[in-house]
Amino acid sequence: MAAANIPFTGGGSTLTLGTTAITVAATSIGGSSNTIPRVAKTDLTDGVEAYIPGDVMDHDEVTVEGLAKMSDVRALRAAIDDGSPMIETITVTDPVLTGESTASKEASTTAFITNVAVGSRVNNEITTVTVNFTWGEGSTLTNAT
Repeated sequence: MAAANIPFTGGGSTLTLGTTAITVAATSIGGSSNTIPRVAKTDLTDGVEAYIPGDVMDHDEVTVEGLAKMSDVRALRAAIDDGSPMIETITVTDPVLTGESTASKEASTTAFITNVAVGSRVNNEITTVTVNFTWGEGSTLTNAT
């Protein structure tokens, strides 16, 4: 008798998409940066360029690599298929580290998926998936305890 496939859980990191009701076991959660532009404040009386902080912060896309069932991958693709991405409640949960009882989380109710890429399909196994998303209007970080 063949052994049943046991899905890898990603070590505790997950990407949860509330609108499409999918959780991806993350094997890698890419970093992102939050930037605020600098705005020139210089006028003709200044001898040196002067700057002030801009008003709007920009969130880079986040790339999550993980494992999912093909039915979940199809649902993720459908969320962006019509060219108008669904607004998602996205939560990224970090693994619980030694000394912590709860994991840190980052979440947004205005996020949206921008890309879904699937790896090789192997009979009777889950597949690798890469999901890119943007936080939308921002995110909230909950620290681990």
